[in-house]
Amino acid sequence: MDWRTAYSNTRVKAMKSKLLSSEQARELFEVKTLPEVIALLEETCYKNSFVTASTKYSGMELVKRALDAEVAATLGKIASMAPKKAAKAVNVVIREWEAHNASKVVTALALGKPVGAEDLVVIGKTPDFMEKMIKATTMEQAVNALALEPSYTPFIRKAQTQYSKEKDYRVFIEAIYLAWLTAVAEEAEKEKDLKTRALLADYVTRINLITVLRLKASGVPNKVIPKFLAPSENSLVKELLEEEDFDKTVDLISSKYKLGETAVKALKEHRLAAPAEIELQKRHHAMLRKTLSRSVLSSAPLLAMMMLKHEETHTLRKIAYATAFQTKEELRETLI
Repeated sequence: MDWRTAYSNTRVKAMKSKLLSSEQARELFEVKTLPEVIALLEETCYKNSFVTASTKYSGMELVKRALDAEVAATLGKIASMAPKKAAKAVNVVIREWEAHNASKVVTALALGKPVGAEDLVVIGKTPDFMEKMIKATTMEQAVNALALEPSYTPFIRKAQTQYSKEKDYRVFIEAIYLAWLTAVAEEAEKEKDLKTRALLADYVTRINLITVLRLKASGVPNKVIPKFLAPSENSLVKELLEEEDFDKTVDLISSKYKLGETAVKALKEHRLAAPAEIELQKRHHAMLRKTLSRSVLSSAPLLAMMMLKHEETHTLRKIAYATAFQTKEELRETLI
């Protein structure tokens, strides 16, 4: 028996109790003001993060800083307990935050706004290239620093060529996230643990499907779409890229994932992908919950917990914004 895997699984399953319950989420959604949201979160496992952040920040900035600190602490803790054989899979999940950080630096510099190390979510040691990006005074300097990092090089070089023609900094944001998602896809392909492999592959497939839907709904030709996708052996993605008719594209996804009538109608009649995206996200969420509850001698529960914590903090951030700006009704149907 792999005792290290069993031990890490036992510890991470214990962390499941620290995820907010449905009742706690409902309470947060029902309160009327941001101070009430903060007060409720200070009664949960987020208490320490909020208390610490409250010495420097208040309002929405407090919420943002506290949630960032909490997710960094949780993911760092899981990474520290992961068995050696799970290190690559765990690290590729953590790399999403590296992508967030790189995107934040590029965006801030492109818009002429200040950004520092304290604005980033760092899990573990800050990579050398990220330190160079933070010290950059122009977007171009930051992008050049990122382009020297091997895992980003081909994506950023291609984006630099595109930027020279279009002058739109968002091509770098797309490149950063595609580099990360490609790393996830490559790790899924190499992963020997079947449950971990399935979890990573499902993550990539979901994002690829959402990307295909968005682009097709916007009228982007099929032949252009592959450059926006991570490599995948998923047969449905291949079928979608071969199908020219949009309604038939929707039918293909619906038959596989049992999309609800509302999602199908939104796509076919209004070219709106959001309802379908929410359904795909909920399906992936259910898979994460199932993995965390049932997998034993696998590293998949560690990844599931990391992804669930990320989802939770993202949802809490949305609830806080919606409360502050009185837009909760618009948010209700989007919550997972």
